[in-house]
Amino acid sequence: LDAHDRPTERRKKRYSFLDSVVNDKDNQDNRRIQWASTLFELEENRLRRWRLCEPNELDPFSSLPSAQLLIKKLLDPKSKLSCAKVEDEDLSQRILYAVRPTSDNFPYPYVHGPDGVKRPLLTSYPAYQLLADDPNIDKESVKQTLQHSIAVIGSSYAESNDLYATPIGTMAGALIVINAIHSLQQHGLLHKPHWFITFVIEFISIVVMSYLFTRFKFYGKLISGLTVIIFMVPASFFLFGYGTWLDFVIPLIAVQLHGLSHHREKFHLGTLLPNFAWEQNKD
Repeated sequence: LDAHDRPTERRKKRYSFLDSVVNDKDNQDNRRIQWASTLFELEENRLRRWRLCEPNELDPFSSLPSAQLLIKKLLDPKSKLSCAKVEDEDLSQRILYAVRPTSDNFPYPYVHGPDGVKRPLLTSYPAYQLLADDPNIDKESVKQTLQHSIAVIGSSYAESNDLYATPIGTMAGALIVINAIHSLQQHGLLHKPHWFITFVIEFISIVVMSYLFTRFKFYGKLISGLTVIIFMVPASFFLFGYGTWLDFVIPLIAVQLHGLSHHREKFHLGTLLPNFAWEQNKD
């Protein structure tokens, strides 16, 4: 492992007794069975990033896709996203957690399925509801709910050793996979804009703020800060929905707030010093 606890060598693919089933594509049912990886990056005992692909040491051209990438390809065959086009950027590996561990305080939003029916973003069923022979359980209703949905099977009890710490709390492994699937479906791979676009926006912002600083001083800082907040932040979140993140907007706001705070301290100190000097002379 390197300094960031990441493997320095490619993982070796282990052979399984199920390989014969997965590789038997002559059987119509077996064509739906495919291998996928559920490995994630662990940083400071937190799961923040995914691993979209696992390169194969024996065959570099047959990388193992992650569960979220495989589902993306199955749901959208026209998608150009593949293991060959995945860039090793920290930003592109970030998981945007939208599905919380519980919906007690905030219910999950409703989304439209492929059939046009609105369903909750996440519906969890205990295993006994699907397996137990209980007349009080409407299995047909459960089957209809599972239809046109992505089904993820996992455990959530403490003894399963499948609980992990995330930025929004402890979460079961299956729910982390669900968040990764939802994040990739909604936002795709996050990426920074082209360096020329970033340069133009930053150059214009610096020129405008510098002019306002020299022209209006305190009010220039105030106006430029409001301009950044009113225009740049909504634009950043708008582009974020299309997979682009302007990472310099938040630091720009921090600089604005620091400048306003520093100017206020100087102004406050300048009003106190003359009074203090006058009191000294008076004595």
